[in-house]
Formats: sequence, C-alpha cells, structure tokens
Amino acid sequence: VAYMAYTSILNEQSLNDALRFSCMTGRMRAAFKAKLFEEAADVAAQVEKSESCGDDLKREALYVQAKSLLSLSRREEALPLFGSLAENPLDAIGAEARYQLIRDRFDRAEYAKVEEMVYAFAESGTTQNRFVAASFIILGDSFAERGQMLQAKATFESIRDGYTPESETDDILEQVNLRLDRIGKME
Repeated sequence: VAYMAYTSILNEQSLNDALRFSCMTGRMRAAFKAKLFEEAADVAAQVEKSESCGDDLKREALYVQAKSLLSLSRREEALPLFGSLAENPLDAIGAEARYQLIRDRFDRAEYAKVEEMVYAFAESGTTQNRFVAASFIILGDSFAERGQMLQAKATFESIRDGYTPESETDDILEQVNLRLDRIGKME
C-alpha cells in the first residue's frame, strides 16, 4: 500500500525536487519492506545516484539494492555492493555485508578464505556481535566440511560459552546447539 502511494505521488508533475526525492526514498523503503525486491533494487539504484543523497542514505540504498539482488538470486550483482559496504564493518549494515561475503566464500567451498575473513572480521573492532557470531558459525561449519570435527566443536563451544543473545528473536545459540548436538551424535 505504501509503495503504491509513493508511486502515485511521484507521478505528480508539480512536485519540487526535495519532495520528489523524499517520495523516492519512501518508495525504496516501502518496496523493500513489502519484499518487492525487483522494485526495491531499481529504486535504490536511483536513490543512490541522486545528487540529493547524503552518505548515510547512500549506504542504506546500497544495502537495499544488495539485499534485494541477493533475494532475487542475482548474487554476482550483489557481491560488489556488499564489498563496498563491508569496508566499514562498524555499523550493522557493514557487519552484515561482511557476513554475506563470508557466507559466499563458504558457499564456494573456499574454506581457507572463510577462516581468514572471519578472523579479520573479529579483529575489526566492530561491536556488531551477532554478525561476528554468525560468521564464527560459518567458520565452524567450514571446519566440519574439512573433517576437522574437534576444531568445529571447539568453535561452536566458544560461541555457546561467550555469546549473549541480543534479542528474543536472536537464534545464534539455537544454531550453535543444533550443530553441537549433531557433532555429539557423530562421536
């Protein structure tokens, strides 16, 4: 509904540039929230290229574009955007971008690169603990994929013992416990 409202307002010829940009930004956010990923990616690209776009909004637009492209299975288009966002892992957007890049390396079975990237992420100074912990889960999975079950178990136990959930919907410890249960059944 909000997406359509912003779209109809943008069709008005009498809008000034500031109002037009504000509507375009609202349209991007509404499309993304409504999971209209094709539209969200397109509008985010327009927002990001606008002369009215400040640094924070540019970052948000790149994020919306990257996440939308990933949701559309257009990973190769999303990865460079995540790469740009990951240069600053101190905020949630940059931390999630780092996580997405690590996830991609895992999916490509580049386990040594996963290890290198996870340790660099942990040392980056970010306070985005949920994404760091999720990255360590991927590291544990990469050890398991290489048959290094003791190292995988130690990684998962380290997360279990040192991570504090950030919200009621945080499932990091649940994921870790599932993996530890699976390893326990293999022993």
